[in-house]
Amino acid sequence: MIEHPHISLFGPQQCACTDQEAEALAVVAAYRAAKVSERAPFLAPGFKRHRAGFTHIGDLWDHNGPGGMDDDSMRDRQNVLIDLTAKGDKVWGIFRVVGTHTGSLYGIPATGRHIDVVEVGLWRVEDGLIAEAWYFGDELGCSAPSGSTHRISPPPRNRPDCCPSHRSRTDRPCLMSSELILILVVISVAYLVKGVAGMGGPLLAVPFIAGLTSVEHAVVVLSLANMVSNGWLLWEHRSGAEGTGFVMIPFLAVGTVATIAGTYLLTELDDRVLSVVIGVVIVLYIWRYVADPEFGLKPETARRLAAPMGLVGGGLLGATGTAGPLITTYLHSLRMSRSSLIYMLSLTFQTFGLIQLVTLVVLGAFTEERTVQALLAILPVLVMTAIGIRLGRRLDQRAFELIVLALLGFAAVRLFMSALQG
Repeated sequence: MIEHPHISLFGPQQCACTDQEAEALAVVAAYRAAKVSERAPFLAPGFKRHRAGFTHIGDLWDHNGPGGMDDDSMRDRQNVLIDLTAKGDKVWGIFRVVGTHTGSLYGIPATGRHIDVVEVGLWRVEDGLIAEAWYFGDELGCSAPSGSTHRISPPPRNRPDCCPSHRSRTDRPCLMSSELILILVVISVAYLVKGVAGMGGPLLAVPFIAGLTSVEHAVVVLSLANMVSNGWLLWEHRSGAEGTGFVMIPFLAVGTVATIAGTYLLTELDDRVLSVVIGVVIVLYIWRYVADPEFGLKPETARRLAAPMGLVGGGLLGATGTAGPLITTYLHSLRMSRSSLIYMLSLTFQTFGLIQLVTLVVLGAFTEERTVQALLAILPVLVMTAIGIRLGRRLDQRAFELIVLALLGFAAVRLFMSALQG
């Protein structure tokens, strides 16, 4: 018997292993650490995998063939060993599969979602190579759309088959024609409001579309159209840029960096707590405005807050996506003209939206079906933004500010409801 380092759920420890067991542990540990494409040298001729870890998910998605996962399935995949032990020629292990869903996974097209699930494995090692293996993954955890970590939802089996031969299946149910009409109506209303107030498009449209599909699907489908809408509003209100540099330069400079770093800096924060805090800030601001309609930040105070607000707003936007209402509250408190406020909002959303768009593309979130829908969404968004701009020209400053406050109030209610629903 020899002393051999042992990976254990109960912490680092030494275990007494035979030479055979020590070799088997080393082979399996190296096998699990390797990329899928680099694992063949660890497998014996005639290797038999008796069960894949996510076999039932593959069945749901009509996946055929032995390989349900490759390097493209999760390009940033990590295999985190939790426990590994051996007896004779057998090795038992518990590990986490962690990464971003960037390619086909047991027949499921890329969703861009983060995956973090537990899997159990049993291997038989013969002459230094793996001869047999059994895997049992947390398939329910991988498919359940709950918790702070995004899961991959299975295709529905109780909806009419509006995707012949299961064509272009994604992480969402197939949409019926009536649902597509409703989505079109909601997008039209949302971007009519955005054309008037400079905000409200994603705020109003994403929750409705997400209820029929998923949040990721809704964000991807609206991302291109939202860039076009923001670009048009920027051009329409370009005259409002004068006098905004003292705020926008430090705000966007810090906010851009914070947006990129947000995922790494703020992933440990509880979304529910953040939702409540932001909701309370919005409610307090609305109350203060109603009590004193002339309330607003002094230019020097606004300038000092620009960089900190960029840090907080950009960081929250990158980590949780909940910062839009907070950013709007800050910019509204500057009490500038309608054109200046819409210009600042559009420039902010365009800048952060571009970062988000690049991220979505890199993560492979634009499947063929989503790309087509994103392109189709541009036309109604353009038309309704144009109508909203024309209507907005007829509003006086007071009416405009009340519309923005109403949208902020709606955002606060949404944040509180999101926190309560957990």
